[in-house]
Amino acid sequence: MFFSVIVTIFNGESFLTQCLDSILCNPAVNYELIIIDDGSTDGTGMICDAYSGRYKHVKCLHTSNRGIGNARQTGLNNASGEYIIFVDGDDEWDESFCLQRMEEEIKKSCADLYVFGYVLRRIRQGGYSDTVFEIKASLFENWRDNQAQFLSYFPNGMMFLCWNKIFRRQCIVTHDVKSIQQHMEDFRFVLEFLKGAMKVIFLSIVPYIHIKRGEQCITSKVHSGVTEGYNNCHYLLLSLFDKEYTDEIHRLMAAAYVGTINHHLGFIDSHKEEEIAKDILREVYNNELAKQSFLHYHPYSISEKVSFFLMRNGRFNALRLYRKVVRAVKGFVH
Repeated sequence: MFFSVIVTIFNGESFLTQCLDSILCNPAVNYELIIIDDGSTDGTGMICDAYSGRYKHVKCLHTSNRGIGNARQTGLNNASGEYIIFVDGDDEWDESFCLQRMEEEIKKSCADLYVFGYVLRRIRQGGYSDTVFEIKASLFENWRDNQAQFLSYFPNGMMFLCWNKIFRRQCIVTHDVKSIQQHMEDFRFVLEFLKGAMKVIFLSIVPYIHIKRGEQCITSKVHSGVTEGYNNCHYLLLSLFDKEYTDEIHRLMAAAYVGTINHHLGFIDSHKEEEIAKDILREVYNNELAKQSFLHYHPYSISEKVSFFLMRNGRFNALRLYRKVVRAVKGFVH
């Protein structure tokens, strides 16, 4: 078996079929498809069982609901392929993604990690819009030999994800890389993998379609364990790269912190789980690593500077009013 494709899903009866069909367009010659039903309470489990009953190379495992990180680990524990590919059950592959051609490419290059681009598809009532995220093709025989160039691939967010990559399973097994349930679990898994990896190849292909549906495009849930998750990734990054790249790593993580801050500001705007969101934001602001990162963060516009000042000083009511005014002005202009 060359590939193990691990699909994790929770309550996805309305879109799981499209996901699985997009993978199963590939003939069953070189891969196994492992579906992890993460404690679904709708019809997802029956869909999984139907596919595993129909296809010999499809395996379905049902677990209690423990989150995507733990679900992926269940998939890893049952995988036998030489390379691992993760797929979120609400996403799809482009029809042009051919595993047989990918196998031929991998056998020629024999890298530990392959990274490719993706399409962000926002689905709303009446249609959808696509944003394409591409990567410039590049080869690192040993990524540690050119850390500056390798680190340049991080700010675009490509390295923060699991599902736009192909991992050599032997690296995962040899270095005991685990997928755990934690905030930023994707990024942590990638960083733990890089500790034992050498050869990395960036591909210019864009085979993955990451789908945001309706309210997912705004804010769907309050994150928990934010500080712990960020700290783990932050320390891992600092340990992976030489000290001369410390400032660059702080700048990289500052952008990540600001991203999650903006996510939680949506709850303050809407008064939904507002107090929990405020507590999380205060926790972020008081985190020592976050403070170091913010010293390297420079907002571009006056609006961002004002928002950032109010955020850092915990002026949430003033921030809500200011964000409301900014949205109103933007709406008037447009």
